[in-house]
Amino acid sequence: MNADIRNWKPGRKNTAGFSLVELLVAFFAAAIIALTAGALLHMSFASWTRGHSAVDLQRDLTAVTQLLNGMLREASTTDVTVSATEIEVDDGALTKKLTYNSGAGSLVYDPDTGTGGDEITIVSANVQTFTPTALGTGVRVQLAMQNANETTAINAVVTFRN
Repeated sequence: MNADIRNWKPGRKNTAGFSLVELLVAFFAAAIIALTAGALLHMSFASWTRGHSAVDLQRDLTAVTQLLNGMLREASTTDVTVSATEIEVDDGALTKKLTYNSGAGSLVYDPDTGTGGDEITIVSANVQTFTPTALGTGVRVQLAMQNANETTAINAVVTFRN
């Protein structure tokens, strides 16, 4: 016969293992830690996504403003044609054009309108408004862009040097 069975006495507790109450307390503590960690991960990912969206819009806005400065700075009043949806610069050698496609929400740059197939989409699907206005010494551009999380806009005047 086993020695453990012979030494067993009624009313004596077996101290090996965990009680049901101890297991439940440990389970709920682990559940709280897991839920807290999950909430922190979710908030971190949401914050990263918002930051990434803002960076994307700022990158696109920077690309458009640099392109506009490059197109317009060396132009003169007679070189530039402005309509409701496009800016065209004819410097004698090349005709460059920036066009807003409101249906697609995109800005397309054509570095040489005389050559087909060289158009570059600068911003796709994020442009809400693009309003160029001819001024006596330059061009005013109002541009608003929006994606799922962020909105940004500029109202800039590019002055001709010539």
